[in-house]
This record gives sequence, C-alpha cells and structure tokens, in this order.
Amino acid sequence: MLPFFVPLKTPIDSLSYLFGFNNKIAVAGAIFSVFLFVLVNKIQKTREYSTNKDNKEPIFVKSGATIFRRQALTLWIFIILYVFLTIFCFFVFDNPNFHGEEEQFIKRIDLIGMGKIVYRDFWFPFGTALIYSPFFLQKAFHVFGVTSRMSYYILYALLNAFNLYILYYLTNRLNIDQKHRSFIFFAMAFLQINFSVAVQYTFTRILPAYFFLFLTHDYYFENYNTKSILKNLGLFFCPFFFLFIEFLLFMEIGMAFFLTVMIYLLTFAFLNKSRKVFLIFCSYLFCVLLFLLFLPSGFFQDMKDYLGGGNNFPIFPSPPVLIYVLSLFYCVPFLFQFNSAKNKNTLLINLSYAFLCVFLLPGAFGRSDTGHIFYYGAGIFLATAAIFSRRSHKLFKVCIWIFIFVYACALFASSFAVSAGKISASLYSKVGKHFFSEKEITKYSSIFGLDKNKVFRVINFEKTSGAIDYHRLDKYLPLAAPLAIDHQLYSYIKNSGKFIPEYFLYLINVDNEKELERKISDLTPGNYMIIGKEEIDNSVRQSEFLSIDKNLSMLFFFPVKNRPKNPPLEIGKKFIKYVKLKYNKIEEFGQYYILERKQTKR
Repeated sequence: MLPFFVPLKTPIDSLSYLFGFNNKIAVAGAIFSVFLFVLVNKIQKTREYSTNKDNKEPIFVKSGATIFRRQALTLWIFIILYVFLTIFCFFVFDNPNFHGEEEQFIKRIDLIGMGKIVYRDFWFPFGTALIYSPFFLQKAFHVFGVTSRMSYYILYALLNAFNLYILYYLTNRLNIDQKHRSFIFFAMAFLQINFSVAVQYTFTRILPAYFFLFLTHDYYFENYNTKSILKNLGLFFCPFFFLFIEFLLFMEIGMAFFLTVMIYLLTFAFLNKSRKVFLIFCSYLFCVLLFLLFLPSGFFQDMKDYLGGGNNFPIFPSPPVLIYVLSLFYCVPFLFQFNSAKNKNTLLINLSYAFLCVFLLPGAFGRSDTGHIFYYGAGIFLATAAIFSRRSHKLFKVCIWIFIFVYACALFASSFAVSAGKISASLYSKVGKHFFSEKEITKYSSIFGLDKNKVFRVINFEKTSGAIDYHRLDKYLPLAAPLAIDHQLYSYIKNSGKFIPEYFLYLINVDNEKELERKISDLTPGNYMIIGKEEIDNSVRQSEFLSIDKNLSMLFFFPVKNRPKNPPLEIGKKFIKYVKLKYNKIEEFGQYYILERKQTKR
C-alpha cells in the first residue's frame, strides 16, 4: 500500500500517475523485502530446502553435459514454427496502417536513411542494434528490393531463432530430470508466441543477459589461472564484449547486466584471492563509466524521462504478478544458500544469477502488465521450476501446469487488449474484405469489443485508396504528419524528400509538458500538416485512460476499477488543442485534413 501514499512529484501522462501509484517506491520496497527475506533466512537457517539432500547438488551444470536429441528436435521445430509465423505476419498482416509494433522500428530505420542520428534527432526506447542492423541490411540488399519493413522482419526472425537457442542452452544447464527440462523448454517457447511482431516482447529482451553471464562464468573458471597472454586478454575483454552487446540490444537490461558482472568480478576476486581479477573489476568499472561519458546527452535525458514515471502502470495483485513475486521470494533465498554450495563455482553462479533476477525487477514492476512480468521474470521462472523439479516430481507437474494455464490465459487477454484491433484490421485488409461486408465487420468489432477506430480506418482506406491522387500533396510539401497516417501516404511523403522528421513518433512516449513542447517545436520547419479527421473532429477527445476499463482488466488479468486519484495530463488533448489554435483546415484528403499554419498578425 505504501506506493499509494508517496505521490509522484511531477504530473505525467501515465496510468500510475492517474491511480496515484509510485512505481519507484514499489520497486525499492520489493527489492528491500527480498533481501530482508534472504537475511532472515540466512540467520535462522530453518528453510526446509536448505537441508533437503536433493538440493545439495548444484542447480546449474556445465554446458554440454546434458544434450538430448529430443530437446534439440523440439528446438528446431520451434525455430521453424517461429520463422513460419514471421512470414505469415509479413504477408497476411500487411496492414495499410502498419501492423503491431513494426511501425516503431520501420520509421526509425527510415530516419537513419535520412541521415538522422538516434538520441540526437529522434527518440528510440530500445538498443540501437535493433534499428541500425536492419538499416544496413536494407542498404546492402536494396538492389534486390529489400525494404525497411522486410529488413525488420528478417531481423525479427533471426532474433527469435537466437533467443530460442538461448532458452535451449539455459534449460540444458538445469541439473534436473531430462523430461522436466524438455517440458520447461516447451512451455516457455510456447508462451512466447505472439503476433505483435515486437522484438521487445520476445526473450531477446531478457535471456541474453543470463546467457552472457554463464559464458562469462565458464570462461573465468577455465582461464583465470592461465599464463597465456591471449586468454588473459580474454579475461579482460569478455565482460566488456557481452556488456556492449547488451547495450546494443536493450539499454536497461545492459545496466542490470553491468551491475551483475560487477558483483560477479568482485566476489570472484574475493573468493579466489585474485589480484588479477580485482584489477579487471576496477578496469571494468572505470572503462564503463568512461564509455557512458561519451554517449550523446540525449541518451541520458531519454533515460531520465523514461525513469520519471511515464509509461508506468500501477501494480495489481493479479495471478501473474503473484506467481512472479512468490517465485522471487522462494528462489532468491534458495540461491543464496551459501552453506549448501559444495564449491566456489556453484556459489558464484548462484549469487550472480540471483542478483540478475533482482536487478531485472524494476523492469517488471515499472510496467507491470502480463507481458513485462512474463519476460522480465523468465530467469526466475526457469530457476524456480528447477527447484520444484528437484524437490518433487508431483510438485513440479502441478506448479508447471498452473503456471502454463495462468500465463497462457493472461498473455492471451493482454494481447487481445493491445493488438486485437490491429490484427482484425490487418486480416480485413488482406482476407476479410473478400468474405465480409463493411456492416458485418462493424458488427463483429462491436461484439468482440475491438478498437473500432483501427478497424474503421482500414475500412475507409480500402474504400478510398484507389481514388486518391497523391500528387495533390505536392503543393503542400514539406508536410508534417505528427499523428498516425497510413503506409502509402507515409511512403509518398517520405519519397518526396520533403518529409518533416520529428524527435518523437506521434505521441508515443510524450509523457510530460517538456516533451510536448519538443513535439510542437518539431512542427516549425513547415507551414502544412496532414492529420486524421477523427483526431480533429473528435472535439471531446476523452482521455484514453478514462475510457478503457475493460481493456485494463484484460491487460492486467485483474478486475481493474477506474478510480483515478489524479487528473489525467491528457497530452493528446493538449496537442490537438494547440493544432486547432494554430492551424486552419484548407482541404480534405481522403481520411485526412490538410492544415495550414495561421499567419501571425503583425
């Protein structure tokens, strides 16, 4: 209850602010509680599993010790399945208004092609590799017709294959029954399936950190006494290399990995009385801090804004959250059972693994919908399942089926709340229009509670796209498009060479007044803008947070009652108010209005 009694200082456009919930207090309280629980457990030494003979053996074993053909076959089946699903999404979900999360990536890739630089010219919440690698792929194979959308989907398929291999690797390090290991892999790989085409909603976000931790651990234990100059250089560069990859993928996971490796190196140096490793620790800390100094200032501002409460959700006691919290409080103290560890190897990897699980807690509790809880909790779920397997086969079966049932239902509900409107719109565009009338589509959208705006936008596009003459826009170039527009319109403006780029994509992550000012300032290079009719004509423009009770309950898999404590900041409403004040309608263009900036009176 404490997060409800410590208010956020700055008004911000987020559900947490609306409900009066302070995520920072929740995260700090959870971390403090976990370590307090660990301390009490260590002092009392009364935990049942600390004396259980089945738990004297290490949870994690060395890679390569347990490789089974059946599980390898399952890996390849899932890789082929994921590739097929990616191809399916690419062709079937080719929505004229973009599908799922692809737009966030595709438009940033295009900005790089315009010579823009991330953090300086545009905002991107994830690692730069996720947009620069598809950009270079597109550039290299442009002559073969590879587009930015195609290059992103190729990256998405490759990263899914990579994270499935990592899941396979991690489950093979669990020192448990082969059948249980295979079932854990199957369950986690199955639950990862989604149609949002979002890299951030896959294990690519989380599991590489655990993978790199194990690789670092194996290399250090094999080579820390070596006299080889090359291998000693490897001891120095190994953690830097993996940290660099993590930062390129996801920055916040990179920070968690950085802190974990610091603890690992310091503990390694202490246990082995190794001056060499202690010097590596000091060098690691110094070089990482030096590296951070050379990052663009926009990176730190973005991180500050991101951690300031924007985009945060309050934490509800939903079944997925309760499973995550119980797993943390059960598994982390187990991993801290130093007295049961037979050797330094076990102690080090247990300790580091536990710290990494805890350092990932802010990501889970910052935006606590089912998807974030599942992906940020993946490491703790794997370890908890292994502990249950070691204790009792019956306990394992009961718990794993409860886990699968709860998360399958919760992830489906969450995906439906977020993506059902986009998916149905995409299906109508490619398939549905050949079998259903507009009236039937409207009826089914109402029955299933879909986002009608997304569906109607595609229906209207299908009705008018053939008659649109894009050359009518030539006299208005350069043209700003501050809110969502369809793909064909976007492509025409972009290819004209007179597209006005903006720091923020639409109003995504525009969470406070300062960011709104930046959004508005990006409109100054041109006198014209194009904007959807529904954005301008909907003069009431009710806050999205006040109109999605049903979606919130599905998103969190918990009955959410809309009882806001603070007035919504309503960034979208303020932006439209500015547009109406400063611009005049001059022409209709299909689903859009073309607006002209009002002349300032002298």
